[in-house]
Amino acid sequence: MQMVRITKLKNIGNGCGYSNATKDYPYLYWPAPNLKINTSSTNPADYMAIFKYSTCVKTCPSADNRTQVECLQPKIFNVDQPGKFINCTFYVAGGIVKGNNGPGLRYNTTLSNNLDCLIYK
Repeated sequence: MQMVRITKLKNIGNGCGYSNATKDYPYLYWPAPNLKINTSSTNPADYMAIFKYSTCVKTCPSADNRTQVECLQPKIFNVDQPGKFINCTFYVAGGIVKGNNGPGLRYNTTLSNNLDCLIYK
């Protein structure tokens, strides 16, 4: 059961679905990867960095940019990368560009082990 606790860690200080703040958002989702992860490290803290840009969602999102991701958007999104996260969708160009957000980084996900929203083809 320890693995369940690790995969449910959140940068907002609550596990997805485990507190009053997150009870309606039970699933973990990554709107953007943390590209600063040291994959050759053996330090467990470096592996926990994968959760930096994760969030809790009501349902697993699809690739359809016309639908909004129902999520708890952590403050870290706008602190680290201002304007790049809008409604838990990551915009590579950084928010509104000439009145248009452009395509957001979205991908189809499926619920895995009733815990996480993972990439699904």
